[in-house]
Amino acid sequence: MFYVAFVLMAVGISSCGLSVTMTAVANWFRKRVGLASGIMICGYGSSGLLVPIMVGLIDAYGWRMALVILALGMLAIGLPLSLLVRHKPEQYGYLPDGEDSDTAIATERLVISTVSETSLGAKQAMKTRTFWHIALALMPQFVVVSAVTTHVMPYLSSLGVVRSMSGLVATAIPLLSIGGRFGFGWLADKYEKKRLSAIALVSLTLGLICFEYTSAGWTGLLVPFLVLFGFGYGGNVSMLGILVREYFGRGSFGTIIGFIWGILMVGTMAGPPIAGWVFDYWGSYQGVWLAFAGFNILGVIIMTIMPPVSTRIQTTV
Repeated sequence: MFYVAFVLMAVGISSCGLSVTMTAVANWFRKRVGLASGIMICGYGSSGLLVPIMVGLIDAYGWRMALVILALGMLAIGLPLSLLVRHKPEQYGYLPDGEDSDTAIATERLVISTVSETSLGAKQAMKTRTFWHIALALMPQFVVVSAVTTHVMPYLSSLGVVRSMSGLVATAIPLLSIGGRFGFGWLADKYEKKRLSAIALVSLTLGLICFEYTSAGWTGLLVPFLVLFGFGYGGNVSMLGILVREYFGRGSFGTIIGFIWGILMVGTMAGPPIAGWVFDYWGSYQGVWLAFAGFNILGVIIMTIMPPVSTRIQTTV
């Protein structure tokens, strides 16, 4: 019971931190919000570098002391940096994208920008089809990613893959997602965002199929799995905030994306128990990844038929 509560708390804290940083980027950037979001999200993907460090700390000091060391490190590094985060540029005399508003002309532009920028409140957003299209389309990904990252080492071990190789694969998943986070963020400034999100979901699905057919004699399939899965997974982590900014503006961005993250966390918590139950019941993970791939295709369809930007309700702030 304590373990479940601890996991829920950790997931909640992680999603809160991501919502805050996404909101800051959405408030400060307009022209290149995709690229800015991609760069910011890359920091989360680089957490894969901590896996060997965590393993070393556990071997040296045990898991309890390792957690204490990591917690102290977060306080020493994360807390001072969090104090540098600023909410909205208008509060400091700037416009989004760092434009200065000290002069009379810039001040006039600031007023015009504030009045004419369209956005939806959280209650209005939740009444739109678009809000639920985004949440439900990305739900399968969050189910899948949490299941794969939790069970990747047990799954590969059940296939006869050596533990050192399994550990490398587990480390590579978040690291390779950096390419998707940055790449899809950059592309989002140039191409239609919902199509990019659908492409990322397709990439994730193809990676899952490679994962399903991996075996001790076919470990070469782990390479396309890592590339396709990592890029697809990382791409939609960036696309979530970009889609919310595109469709609903920045007036209530933090509240809206917080609600969506709350919905998606249900999928994150459901994925690992489902995969674990399949293994306990049938004695094998075979089949569960194909089932998840089919579930992910549903997300592709939902994202593809999402109403275009031009049909969203608009209000002024």
